[in-house]
Order: sequence, then C-alpha cells, then structure tokens
Amino acid sequence: MTKSILKALAGEKQKVPPIWMMRQAGRYLPEYRETRAKAGDFLSLCYNSELAAEVTLQPIRRYGFDAAILFADILLLPQALGSDLWFETGEGPRLSTVKTQADFENLLKPEEINETLAPVYETVKILSQELPKETTLIGFAGAPWTVATYMVAGRGTPDQAPAHALKNENPDLFDDLIDLLVKGSIEYLSHQINAGAEVIKIFDSWAGSLKGKDFDKYALEPCKKIIAALKSKHPGVPIIAFPRQAGERYIGFAKKTGADIKKVSLAIGSDKRIGQYFLDSGPGFGGSCFKKDILNLVYICDHYGLEEVSSYWHKVIDINYWQQKRISYLIVDKLFRTVSGKKIAIFGFAFKADTNDTRESPAISICKDLIEEGSKIFIYDPKVKKSQLERDLEINNNKINMNDEKDGSWQYTNSINEAVTNADAIIIMTEWKEFENLDYRNIFSLMRSPSWIFDTRGILEAEYIKSLGFKFWKIGLG
Repeated sequence: MTKSILKALAGEKQKVPPIWMMRQAGRYLPEYRETRAKAGDFLSLCYNSELAAEVTLQPIRRYGFDAAILFADILLLPQALGSDLWFETGEGPRLSTVKTQADFENLLKPEEINETLAPVYETVKILSQELPKETTLIGFAGAPWTVATYMVAGRGTPDQAPAHALKNENPDLFDDLIDLLVKGSIEYLSHQINAGAEVIKIFDSWAGSLKGKDFDKYALEPCKKIIAALKSKHPGVPIIAFPRQAGERYIGFAKKTGADIKKVSLAIGSDKRIGQYFLDSGPGFGGSCFKKDILNLVYICDHYGLEEVSSYWHKVIDINYWQQKRISYLIVDKLFRTVSGKKIAIFGFAFKADTNDTRESPAISICKDLIEEGSKIFIYDPKVKKSQLERDLEINNNKINMNDEKDGSWQYTNSINEAVTNADAIIIMTEWKEFENLDYRNIFSLMRSPSWIFDTRGILEAEYIKSLGFKFWKIGLG
C-alpha cells in the first residue's frame, strides 16, 4: 500500500500526515473558472465527464494534495430520483419540492437512478486512470437528512425549517423520503466504488440543526445503514462520515455508524490526548498547551477572516467542556440521581499518566461538579501532591466530615484502600498502569453495595469487572 491516505485509514503512522480539502476544486482557481465557462453552466459541468474530471484534477496539479475528491454535487441524486433541479445565478440550487404523498410517489426507485448518473461514474473511471499513482480518489454523496432538506424546501434554507416541519407534521412521509435516500445513496456510492473510487465520504451539511433523538434518527441511523450496506458489498473500502456542526454529537459518531475515522485517529499518533482516545470519547483534553494552542488557532483564523474555521476550533473547546459535564451528570444519574453524602474514590488526577501535571485536567471540573452535588471525594494519584489539589479545586479546607450530609468535600489520600473503603463508586480519571492491575476483588469487598466503577479511560475489561459484582460504565461503550 503506497497511498498515504489509504495508509492513514488503515491505521498506519506516517512522518508526514496526508492532506486533502473538501472543496479543492472551485472558483478560487482561474483554471476552474475557465473550464466552467466552457461547460456553460454548473450542471453541465457536473454531467460532462471529461470536464468534471478536469476540474477534479486541477487542484492536484497545482497543490499536490494526497487525495482528489470527485467533482459533483449532492443534489445530483434527487435529480436522478426525478426531482427537477436547476441553479439560479447568484442564489444557488432550486428543486421541485416533495411535500405530499403524491410528490413522493412521483419519484423513481433507487435502481432507476443509474442512467442519469452514468456520466458521474464515467468521471470516476477517467480519474482512476489519470490521477497520479500516489493520489487517492474519494467518491462522495450528501447524507439523507441534508439532501431531504433541499428536496422538501426546494432550496437551501438557513434553519432547515421546512424539513423540520414536515418530519413533525407528516413523519411517515418524511421517514419514507429518508429511506428512499438511504437506498439511493447505497446504489449511487456502490456504483462509484465499482467505477474506481477508493474511499467514500458521506457529507451531512445540515446535521447541526438536528437535536436529541432527531439527530439519532435522521443523521446517525441513515448513515449507519448506508455504511453497513457499503461495507457488506465492498469490504475494505474506507468510509468517512462528517456530520457538520454536530457539536458534542461528533463524540462516538464514527463508532456508532461504523465509519473509519477511528482508523485515521490511530494514524495520528500515540499521544492519548489527540489520538484514538479523543475519538473514543475520553473524559476531555488537558495539559498546559491544549487550551492555549487552540485559542491561538482561533485568533489566527479570526485575523484572516476565516470565520468557519475559527468556529470549528471554538467547538473543540466547547466539546471538551461538554464531555466533562456529560460525565459528571452521568455519574450522578447512575448513582440514583444523587451523590449527596456518598463517598466517591477518584483514581488519578493528572491530565495523563506518568506526569504530575494537572493543568486543565478534566478531573478538576468533574470533581468540582461532584463536590457541589454533595459528594465526599477521596483523591488518589501516585504523583499529584495535596498542594496541587488545593490549588486546582480552590478549596483550602479539605477536612472531611462523613456525617455531614449537606456539604460536599474532598480529601487527599496516598492509600488505595483508604480511598475505596465504604465508597459508593470509583472514577478512573487517569490511565495509570497500576489501576489496571489492582486487586478489584478485594476492592469490591471494601466498598458499599451497589459498587460502581466509572472507567473514563477505558483501561479495564468490562466482563471481568462485572463478574466481580461491580456495576460498571466504560467510556465509549455507553
């Protein structure tokens, strides 16, 4: 395997990470503008296989990116299904709308789309022959939710309100439309793979407008179905899924849908703050540089007017904060929705193992939350000193009174046994090696029942811990 992006997707570490951009081809390139003028209009460009291949190749020739992404449009699929599609100059796409059962029944079946989309498949074939041997070819499609928002509204909308209204007022019709787009996407992407696409990208532009159960139903589940079908038909073809502006819902998305972003994370490196543990939903980032470096990126992006990029990096900070709060709330909920007066042992306080560095450690936020809820916290970390805890928790009086049922408090301990004796729960906050090898059978005998372990680092074997009698929650599994 010689292509760097395929290596990355297979989990192989590389000295220089591969790079590609989602919108590599476009009007920022003078050669693109010339080619589009030659085509006459945007749709004619999409359906002219030779010219579509040419604009796909242009950024590769100019910048040498490690991947080329097929030049097409996410709305070619609804057009192939029977929707009218045209582009208004200066305003964007327009489609005939799908708002009634009669509108839906006028659409074609998924297997009937390929005649219309044949030029796209031909573009893929041309590219598979003409791209440099080291360049990966990425095929793509819009995700069902995003495509449906255009089909219902007949155009792009700032808040996707027409689609939200239809799914609420006529859920059966909307579910049928999503199901049709799932099947159509499988057909479309499968043909791209047959034509030579080496990686598939599913792009959900408007996933960020879905909240709660709607996100699961209309963003996650359709993507999961598409990926499962493609992996069944084309095992070994990597799939990237991107639910744009999903915020905290990015966490766990790859694992739940079966996408291959996890494999990319393995190739990033072994630093557990930025590699696979981030994408497997750790308790949050920490360290002296994390927040400072991210905010520097925000400043640079703001300076150069890159508002969307700046917003993205802001979201990294937001997700980090949200993840810590999520874990705090989850612990309280599992412990019968109250931790008042309950003893909780904290295993580890440093932001990562093999250091005494607690700066920006997620343990700070989580411990503060639990103390505010009335918990009695016993903190054990093999390298962190009591003075550091006093500084980080901003609480000078750490004398604990276990008979006080109202006020939460904390205590430093250098003994695992002292931390767990009569404890209601253990929270593993740092991935110290010693925590993997403790005598959990004996620990169980020292704790109160029901005895909980919350493994925010994913270091313990779930089945073994449960077999000892513990209630167990592990990051990435629930």
